Amino acid sequence: MNPAIIVIIRKRRIQKALANGAIIIDIRTPAQFEEGHTENAINIPADVILLNIERLMQLQVPLIICGPDSFRCFGTVRKLRGYGLDVTNGGSWWFVNRVKTSS
Repeated sequence: MNPAIIVIIRKRRIQKALANGAIIIDIRTPAQFEEGHTENAINIPADVILLNIERLMQLQVPLIICGPDSFRCFGTVRKLRGYGLDVTNGGSWWFVNRVKTSS
């Protein structure tokens, strides 16, 4: 598939999730998160995200996973979907930020 089409599809998924009240979860380390993140994101590092599964399930809203890159987010998204959560792979945090500010 054309990479430009993939970007458009991801952007639309993020916009739809945000329109439905999505919460952005940044899976980078706390130090990376402090270096920069999208506004209102919650930092839950990938290595402890499943320790927070009950908390995430109680939110009852879509989740957008962002991190250092789309590939690293993929595994986290897959794990959370396994628990029945509505999760979108947002890719890098700066991409999610760009989508938020362009909407």
